[in-house]
Amino acid sequence: MVGIALLVTGLFLFSTRWALRRTLADSFGVRTALIIGVAQAFALIPGISRSGATVTAALWLGVAPIEAAAFSFLMSIPAIAGAGVLQLADLRGSVDGLSARALLLGSLAATIAGVLAIRLFVAMLKSRSFPSFSWYCWGAGLLFLAWLGSS
Repeated sequence: MVGIALLVTGLFLFSTRWALRRTLADSFGVRTALIIGVAQAFALIPGISRSGATVTAALWLGVAPIEAAAFSFLMSIPAIAGAGVLQLADLRGSVDGLSARALLLGSLAATIAGVLAIRLFVAMLKSRSFPSFSWYCWGAGLLFLAWLGSS
């Protein structure tokens, strides 16, 4: 399922090639926000990119690339916070063996990687090269399916 979903994500991202050629608006309404929210729900399928689905939907609905990215990141806050809350119970027993230093360094590394990923994401949207990320998804999906086939 994951390999196929990665291929589908690649198709979504590649389709933005045409959406980015249109004239895009800097603002949008409730209807557009709800449709983007429905697109986010597809990310419950492993291998479907949440940000890829929301930004693709936004671009096809006429939202400007930077506005699409900003809204996608705002939509991620409740999803990430909810996942964190659900994992707190599991984390309680496993933290005992970890030092505060290891947790701090891990958090710092995750923050730096996250900021760099967001900057790359926004730069790709600004330069309208966002569809090129589809090749990564297709490669990862095909490699995963090939690996499954060889097992």
